Amino acid sequence: MVSKSFNKDLLIAVLLVLPSFAFVPLYLYLLLVPLMITRNTKLDFNFYLIVLIVLLSVMNQVLNLKILLRDFSYADIIPYTIFIMISYLFGKNVNARVFHYLLLFLSFEIFIGVLEYVSGVKSFFPAVLKNIVGEAPFGFNGLIYYKRVAGLSTNSSVFAFKVFIGILLLHHLKIKGRKLYIYATIFSIGILITFTRSVILAVLFFLTLACIPQMSNFLKDLLNRKLRVLYILLAIGVFALLFTLISNWEDLYFQLNRGMEDVDMSERDIVLQLYYNFLEEHPFFGNGSYKLWMNINGTLYHGHNSYLQTFATHGVFIGLLFLYLVFRNMNKYNFYYLLPILILSQFQYVIFWGVSFMDLVFFYFLFITKDSLIKEKLLTEETKGKVKEKTGLTNLKVRQIEKGQIL
Repeated sequence: MVSKSFNKDLLIAVLLVLPSFAFVPLYLYLLLVPLMITRNTKLDFNFYLIVLIVLLSVMNQVLNLKILLRDFSYADIIPYTIFIMISYLFGKNVNARVFHYLLLFLSFEIFIGVLEYVSGVKSFFPAVLKNIVGEAPFGFNGLIYYKRVAGLSTNSSVFAFKVFIGILLLHHLKIKGRKLYIYATIFSIGILITFTRSVILAVLFFLTLACIPQMSNFLKDLLNRKLRVLYILLAIGVFALLFTLISNWEDLYFQLNRGMEDVDMSERDIVLQLYYNFLEEHPFFGNGSYKLWMNINGTLYHGHNSYLQTFATHGVFIGLLFLYLVFRNMNKYNFYYLLPILILSQFQYVIFWGVSFMDLVFFYFLFITKDSLIKEKLLTEETKGKVKEKTGLTNLKVRQIEKGQIL
């Protein structure tokens, strides 16, 4: 039984990460469906909300069939919103063991990325190199930005998104001790060699959120005059970090701004303005629920913003349903992970693809609840204590809940 569970979890982890690699089709995610449907699968309000989004998208496409006929593509015949069902099933039924395997796979990709970085190439795949357009040569002008590598992914941004997810999972899975130090080192290297500025911002935001409980304890101890040596060392470390950042601000700004004097937005201001103008002109139906791509000088661009992309594609009403799906499921157990992803989505088209690596993991975080954490044994001792205090559960009952003997 253990071997069967082990094989299934490993297979799910493989199917989760494989389509995120270059040249592997996204349709491979369809293989997740039979693995995610079990006897215990229950359809909740979220499912019916997604069904509503799909039905409205289909109606929108039918009403705007001229868009399909004008720029015909077989891929557009099937509404991409249907594939949200896969993300839903994954988020509802996957277990935490899958993500332990995922951390290993992501670590391996970072190892490949390090080899690329040391070799002075952005990818070992010639076809990927051809698709990396509009960038200066590797290491141009001494900028780390131009040393970004793609690992096994189609570009450095996709690689960076996966590194970012790895960092979130280290916190969520309660990785501790030597294993945490090893993984933290690996994923820190991953952040450096991908050097995606929006991801760096999202990681800093997440680390700030994750440190809030420690900061709260620090302030309580400070008020109670319990100055521990660890806190003193931590304060010294923070001041040293701030001093280093301030004294090296010019070099840091040079790297983050790609050596430019004015604020660099990587031409996102142009792309965002085009999408915003389109939404202003088509507020109700958007692009008829056909995914919108902007042709700029012969190159197709997505919106570089998950919300603007979704609203421009579907119109305001369907777009608001996407946001409602997210915020109705946000709670004190998952906001640590949802908020950083939502921040990242402000600068990148990260979620609402239908099904993608980021969508699948996002939906997993979206459906985290207190009960799911207890079942996966991911509650800290402090949290367990609060659960017992509020519910009156005995130690025996808590252990039984953790083992799945009672619900």
